[in-house]
Amino acid sequence: MALYRVNMNVTPLIYNTYYKFHVNINKLHFLKGQSIKNRQFPLKYISTQRNGSLKRIITEVSHLQEYITIRKSQALKSILVQIESMKSYKDLIIYCSQFGPVENIYCYTLPKQHQFVLLEFKNLQAVQNICENATFIDNYIPSKTNVLWFRKVSNDNMKSHSKFSASKYIISKPLLIKENIIRDLIGTSSSISDQMVTLYNEYKLDELEIRLKFLTIVQLEHSFASLFPNIIIHPFGSFINGFGKRLSDLDLIFFVDGLKVENLSSRLVFHGKSTIMNEKEQVLLFMGVIADTMKYIIPECDLSMSNVIATYMSEVLFLYGELDSRVKPLVFTIRKWAKDNKLTNIYPGRTITNFSLTLLVIFYLQQINILPVINKMTTYSEITNEYQQDLKKVYMHYSSDDSISYTTNNADLGSLLIDLFRFYSDFNFKAKQICLQTGVAVESKHDSALYIRNPFEEGLNVSKNVSFDEVQRIKTSMLIAITNLQNTEHLKSKKWGILSILNFSDPYNSGINMSEILYKEVNKENTENNEIVKSTEEKNVNTTLSTETTNVITNKDIVSQK
Repeated sequence: MALYRVNMNVTPLIYNTYYKFHVNINKLHFLKGQSIKNRQFPLKYISTQRNGSLKRIITEVSHLQEYITIRKSQALKSILVQIESMKSYKDLIIYCSQFGPVENIYCYTLPKQHQFVLLEFKNLQAVQNICENATFIDNYIPSKTNVLWFRKVSNDNMKSHSKFSASKYIISKPLLIKENIIRDLIGTSSSISDQMVTLYNEYKLDELEIRLKFLTIVQLEHSFASLFPNIIIHPFGSFINGFGKRLSDLDLIFFVDGLKVENLSSRLVFHGKSTIMNEKEQVLLFMGVIADTMKYIIPECDLSMSNVIATYMSEVLFLYGELDSRVKPLVFTIRKWAKDNKLTNIYPGRTITNFSLTLLVIFYLQQINILPVINKMTTYSEITNEYQQDLKKVYMHYSSDDSISYTTNNADLGSLLIDLFRFYSDFNFKAKQICLQTGVAVESKHDSALYIRNPFEEGLNVSKNVSFDEVQRIKTSMLIAITNLQNTEHLKSKKWGILSILNFSDPYNSGINMSEILYKEVNKENTENNEIVKSTEEKNVNTTLSTETTNVITNKDIVSQK
C-alpha cells in the first residue's frame, strides 16, 4: 500500500493563513525575478483525430481550466454511498430519486468486499436536499460530507416497487483487472501499434476514478472553506495532464484566489498569524495528526501550496497529449517498459522518473516534427499587477502570432517506438542539454548524467538526480528492446511485439463482479413476482439514466462500515 502523506508545504498554512502564501511568492521572486499568478490560466488546445493515414485537424478550442470546472461541477452534484450488499442497490436508487432526477450511477467494490455507489444528479439542489435529510450516528463526532451510508430498514417500512432492470444502470467490472488479462488482450492485437493502443486503454484513468478524485477535491475545498474562504484547490501532475495511470496519486495545490480584492473601505480586518521562527519544528509535530486524518478520506493524496510551477507544466503536457493521438500510447508504453525493466522506482533516488521519461518522449517527437516546440505554442509576458505593487505575473496563453505547422509525419506507433529507442541509444547525454522550449539539443558543458531543462525555470535540471550508471543502463536496455521488437514483430508467439520487452505480473484480484450478482438478484426477484407495478419513482429514474460500462479503480475504502 502506498505511503499516505501530506506535503509539508501546506501545514504552515494552518498557522500562518494567507501570509505564508506571500512568503512563497517572495521566495520565487528572489530566485527568478518573477512570480507566478495565483490561479490557472487557460491554455488552449486543438484536438486532433486520425482517420486512416490522414490526420484531420478539428478547430475545437477548449481549456484545461474549463475541463477542471466541468469535472468539479459533476462532483458537486454527486454523492458516494456505501451499501451493505447488492440487495440494497435497487432501494438506494429509488430512494434517492425522490430528492431529484439521477443523471449517472457508478457501482463498484473494494478489496474487502464493500460495495459503493456513486450517484450524480442533474442538479445541485438534489444533493443539498439529501444532505439536509441525512442524519448522524449517535456517539460519533458528526461530519457532514457527500459520503454517506445507506442503512437497512425493516421490510414493513419498505415500499413496494416495480420490477428492476439491471441493464438500465452503469455496473462496473471487478475492481482490479488481472495483469494476465491485459497481457492476453495485447497478445491478440494485430500489430505493435495496436498493442500499444490496447496497453494505453487498459492502464489509463477510467471515468469512475476521475469522478472519485474530483469528489475528493471538492470535499477538501468544502472542508477548508470555513477557515480559508478564498482558497481554490486544483489538481496537477499525471492525474490531470492526460498521462495518468490507474491507481496513480492525486496531487493537489492549495491556491489563494488572487482575484478577490481587499475591501479597503472596511475598517475591520480578519486577524491572521505571522510567520513563526520555529515553524519547521511545529510542522514536524503536526504532520502525524494531519497524515493520520487524511489517510482515511483521501488516500494517496499530496496537498501542497508551493508547487505552482507544476500546474503550468501540467497544462503544457495536457496540450501535448491532445495535439496528436499517438503521444499518450507512446508515453504509456515507455513508462511501462521502464518500470518492468527496473529503470524507474517508486522511491526517489538516482533512477529516472516518469516525468523525465515523458519529457524525453516529447523531445523526440519534436525532432521528427510531430509535436511543436513550447516557444511556438506559448508566449510569455511579465505584467505588473496594480493590486500587488511590484509583484510580476507570468501569463501563458496560446500563441496566435506563430502558426503551428502540424506534422505530416504519419509513422505508426510501432515504428515510432523502435525509432525512439534508436534515437536515445545513440544520444550524447554528456555533452548536450535537452531543451523542449526550442526543440534543440544544446551543446553544453555540465556535470549531470542527464540534463533536461525545466521549461519554466531556466537553469534547473529536472533530471539532476539521474546517475551515470542509470543512463548507461537505459541506453543498454534500449538496444536490447530494439532487437526484441525487430525479431518478434512477425512471429506472433506468446511474447511478440511489446510483450517481448514488458513483464506482466498477476496480482491477487479481490474484486467481485457486481454485474453478475445484480443480475442474479434481479432475476430471482422478478421470477418470484410476475406482477409489474410501475411506480412513479422508478419511472423517473429509468427515464434519466443512461447505459455505460466502466472499469473500476479506487485506492482505498473511503467509508468503513460501522
